[in-house]
Amino acid sequence: MMGLKGRRHLIFAAGFMICLLLMKPAFASAIPFHFKDKVLVLTYHHLDTHPKTSAVITPSRFESHMKALHDAGYTIISMPHFISYMKNEQNVPENAVLITFDDGYESFYKKACPILNKYRYTATNFLVVSYIENPPPDALPHMSWKQIKELQTQGMSFYSHTYNQHYKDVVDEKGTKKPVLLGPLLYETKTEAHKRIRDDLMLADVELQTLLGKQPNLLAFPYGAYSPLAIQAGKEAGIELFFTTEEGIAGRGQELIKRVNAGSPEITTQVLLKKMKRYDEKQTMQEQK
Repeated sequence: MMGLKGRRHLIFAAGFMICLLLMKPAFASAIPFHFKDKVLVLTYHHLDTHPKTSAVITPSRFESHMKALHDAGYTIISMPHFISYMKNEQNVPENAVLITFDDGYESFYKKACPILNKYRYTATNFLVVSYIENPPPDALPHMSWKQIKELQTQGMSFYSHTYNQHYKDVVDEKGTKKPVLLGPLLYETKTEAHKRIRDDLMLADVELQTLLGKQPNLLAFPYGAYSPLAIQAGKEAGIELFFTTEEGIAGRGQELIKRVNAGSPEITTQVLLKKMKRYDEKQTMQEQK
């Protein structure tokens, strides 16, 4: 027969369970709803304590961004998850966010990833493949293959920012320079430009597959610059998704992926959240009324 002490413990346990059941809806409703069946793709480039260009933020600013994403109810997903979603093979959680970096700078390894790991977030870096181990003399330090492979074991992923097409060159007799994925250069035919781009993208994919293992073939356009010619050459090279710098939210089945710039010095935590909230479904619906 149960004693007084045993009955008290039973009553306490039952009361505790009732409290948990009553509190569960409150916890659920505390997570803000922003959007569903869509993904916001954020773009960063380089972290430095003294930003000197529009594509650099401080490590402390980056960490404040990561904390704000967590506190605002966003869920970070991996690139493999994103790819499956885009192919209609998998759903994504509400408020899904994909974090991307361009260029393959060493600051991703030394400064960004320790912060990402702290929050248990994954991210993707689009590499200028020929710059790994052999960057231009005046370039910022880039990651090594050893560092990239180490980060791969931590859940980070790496894809193409071209093999060696991240530059501008002369396109006319006036000496105008433009990103080389936009089309033919001076004295280059359209056919020659198509072959140059396609061969470069194929070479980047071969090296990535050889060094990092079998993976989907993705491309982030250098400077965000692209053309119908570049897209066609990319498709022939096996590119599955193209990442732009046009601002917007990604939806299921798209081929050209819009992203939201988060990596400029003026983008404080408040500015970032304001940019992201432009894509809140409730706000969008109210604006359309």
